[in-house]
Amino acid sequence: MRIPHWQYLMLTGLIAVAACDSDRVINPLPDESAVLELPAIRADAADEGRIVFMDWNVYIGAAIEDALAVPEEQIQYAAGAAFARVLANDFASRAAAIGEEAARFGPHLIGFQEVTLFEVFDGLSFTPILDYEAILLAALGPEYSVAASSENFQTPVLPVTLPDVPCYADQSCAPPPDCAFVGECLLIRLTDFDLVVARSDVETANPQVNRFTYNLGAPPFVDPAIPFPIYRGWASIDATIEGLTLRFASTHLEPADRADGTIVPELEALQRLQAGEFAASIGTDLPIVAAGDFNTDAYGASTATYEDLLSYGFEDAWSQSGGGMTCCQTEDLSDRKSIRDRRVDLILLRGEFGLGEPGIRGAVRTRVLGSRPADLTESGLWPSDHAGVLATMKLPRRN
Repeated sequence: MRIPHWQYLMLTGLIAVAACDSDRVINPLPDESAVLELPAIRADAADEGRIVFMDWNVYIGAAIEDALAVPEEQIQYAAGAAFARVLANDFASRAAAIGEEAARFGPHLIGFQEVTLFEVFDGLSFTPILDYEAILLAALGPEYSVAASSENFQTPVLPVTLPDVPCYADQSCAPPPDCAFVGECLLIRLTDFDLVVARSDVETANPQVNRFTYNLGAPPFVDPAIPFPIYRGWASIDATIEGLTLRFASTHLEPADRADGTIVPELEALQRLQAGEFAASIGTDLPIVAAGDFNTDAYGASTATYEDLLSYGFEDAWSQSGGGMTCCQTEDLSDRKSIRDRRVDLILLRGEFGLGEPGIRGAVRTRVLGSRPADLTESGLWPSDHAGVLATMKLPRRN
């Protein structure tokens, strides 16, 4: 997302169940018969001697700036309207579109960000009501599984209500009695994840999960208005493909810009600290593939973090001049023509891949995914507000 501000993230949790009732099915999993057919149509991009990487920020399904603009006493009702947007941006159909792209190109490894779990609390236990990971895996099919998962931030339990059924800060509800447990007023929490997903023929080892030292809402980036820290980090694995062993990571850095594109200096400083920590901590003798939503424009329209990453020894897999825009579509994902104008979703490479000369520029080809009119869902939605990124690495012939 262009600006997943901390309040955006908190209210995302609020909206997740604002309109739920006990007999509503939210974002059912894609039809299994369609999923099973996907591997059969995969293109030959992943043939012998090629390694294919994919990255995608899958988007939670709504922007919350409008909900924040209303008086505090109206936020719980504005959150209900935002939840309607989440439902309209049906994640099951969007995940199916992402699965179709994976079926076309057969990536060996995929990095996903903003993979979200919504749970409802009944006073004793939590029950999932919307699980993006499960929906994604169903769309990808049995060839893929989660190899590493980084739990980032988690909201506290939050009261959510429909209009005319108030919820209070002490998590009690107005009449009808016990409304928190029958759907009119729910207690929910949201958990955010970064995933590394691997194809079944990829040998994986050494899964690692890391959390950044510096996070929004935690010292020294404390704001009294932030009720909980927005933790971020990364997940990584070591993988052996086509005889090459490498480390693959999925990450999501803190955004530093507001809705109008202006940069918040304190948040830029935080983002750059996170990038520096990632570059230092991911270090290994293995070659590294870092995939993620870095929230820094490769063409200089936002923060200096992109240049930092290059100074830390990373090379951008996108070797073409210009193009490759990945962010961001409108909130409702309904633009008939893509309006993405930034390249913030990146696949970065560091270390010796044995590619010879001219190295990355000669052996790695990249493209954006989910940006053609043909990629729209049947209801006319883009798969995400972000485009996906694909990088295909051609290894030298072996004697």
